[in-house]
Amino acid sequence: MSSRAAHSSRHTARIALLDDALARLSRRIAHGMCDASEPVMNAHVRNLMTSAVVSVGADMSLAEAARTLAGQTFSSLPVVDANDVPIGVVSETDLMRVLLTGTSANVGDFMSKPVETIDEFATADEAIQRMRSRRIHHLPVVRGGKLVGMVTPGDVVRWFVSNRLGVLTELA
Repeated sequence: MSSRAAHSSRHTARIALLDDALARLSRRIAHGMCDASEPVMNAHVRNLMTSAVVSVGADMSLAEAARTLAGQTFSSLPVVDANDVPIGVVSETDLMRVLLTGTSANVGDFMSKPVETIDEFATADEAIQRMRSRRIHHLPVVRGGKLVGMVTPGDVVRWFVSNRLGVLTELA
């Protein structure tokens, strides 16, 4: 199995695990076993984000961005200005689109923008809702507007399994 296929399989398994846990929580709410207004994931985003994030500038070349992304575990890179303020995101999909056209470009020419960010003190529930409603998988985390990390569905699932799944399993 290729590493890409293994990654996709792990991602699918994580999403299924989270969906199952949320379904169990929904059943608990429906049976009056807990308050629907209670946050499922009341941790701050800073507690589950990945802080070792590589960012790129809008003036970086396509080739350099591709090399940088290939060396990372994320499938996207936040694009920041000179003050480390996120201004966009460049994903593997963005890179493939440009590579297929055969054009020469800088990151700023093909990055996804405007960028959706979240404050490090926002709740994990808020991060989940933003990722789901906007159909994004990488959410740059900011402190005072500057990039400090990235949160992904994988981060959410890892935190959930470590901190809440046991509690939900016992109560289900």
